[in-house]
Amino acid sequence: MRPITILLYGLLGTGIALAEDPDFSSGVFMVNEAWYGHQNSTINYFDHNAPDGDVWQYRVIQTQNPGKELGCTNQYGQIYGDRFYLVAKQEKDPGASIKGGRITVADAKTMKVLFQSDLIDPSGTQCDGRGCLGVDTGKVYISTSNGVWILDTETYEVTGQVEGSANPNGTDGKPNTDPTGSLYHGQCGSMVRVNDRVFVAHQAFGLLVVDPATDKVTDIVTMQLANEAAFADGYFSSEITDLAKGAGIGSVVLARDGSLWASVAMNIQGTGATLPYLLKIDPATLDAELVR
Repeated sequence: MRPITILLYGLLGTGIALAEDPDFSSGVFMVNEAWYGHQNSTINYFDHNAPDGDVWQYRVIQTQNPGKELGCTNQYGQIYGDRFYLVAKQEKDPGASIKGGRITVADAKTMKVLFQSDLIDPSGTQCDGRGCLGVDTGKVYISTSNGVWILDTETYEVTGQVEGSANPNGTDGKPNTDPTGSLYHGQCGSMVRVNDRVFVAHQAFGLLVVDPATDKVTDIVTMQLANEAAFADGYFSSEITDLAKGAGIGSVVLARDGSLWASVAMNIQGTGATLPYLLKIDPATLDAELVR
C-alpha cells in the first residue's frame, strides 16, 4: 500500500517561527497514515509565509520530539483549544522500531508531545482508534472499533464509554489485518457536534445522537430510507428481507447551512462499497431526507 494523506487541519495565527522556539501556528498540518507494515504515521507542516522560504517541514512530531512517533495508521487529528489530539489504529506499526500511541496529544503551537497512551479502552481489551471530537473544555470523544470513549482533557484519563455506542459484535480479538474481525464490523467513525448534541456514524446502527451532558445515546437515525431506496432501485435482491443486511452509514459531515449529511454504504460489512444516495438530516428535529 502506498502512503496516504488522510487529513488536513490548519491553525491560524501570526507567529514567526524561531529555531529555538518553534511556532507552528501560521500554517497547515497534514496527517499521514504512512505505509502500513513499514513505519508509523507522520505529520508534515506547510507554511507559505515561512520567512526563510522553506515552506515544508516534514515529520514534525519526530523532529520536535526525538525518539517519539505517532502510532500505526493514524486515522484523525483535531486541533482543539491549544492542543492537537491524534488518534491511531494501533500504538506501533509492525515495521516501526519506536512505539507511539493510539492516543497522542501535542501542543498545537510547538508540536511537543504532552501525552501518549497505548490503550483507549482502559481494560486493555482490543480497541482501535478511528476519530476524535472536542466536546467541551473538559473532554474529548474518541471514536473506535468498539464505541466512543471519553478522554478527560486535564488528566488525559479515559473515564468511560458513551452508553449505547458499543460494538454489538463485541471484541473477538482477531488480528488487525483480518477483515472478518469485529474491528471492522460495528465500529464508530466520524463525529460532529451541533448545539447540545453529538452525532456519531455507527457502522451497525446508523447515526447515533449523543447527549454530551450525560454521555449517553438518546436517539438513532437509521438508514431505513436508504435501504428502502436501494431495494426499490434494484441494488439489493428481493430475497434479502433483513434490512440490517442492506445499507449502512459511511460518514457524517456538517454543512454550512447547519444541516447534517450522511453518506451511504452498500452494507454494514466494511467492504467500502457505496450507494448513490445521501441522507440530509435536520439536527434539531432528526427528520431525514433521501437525496438521490
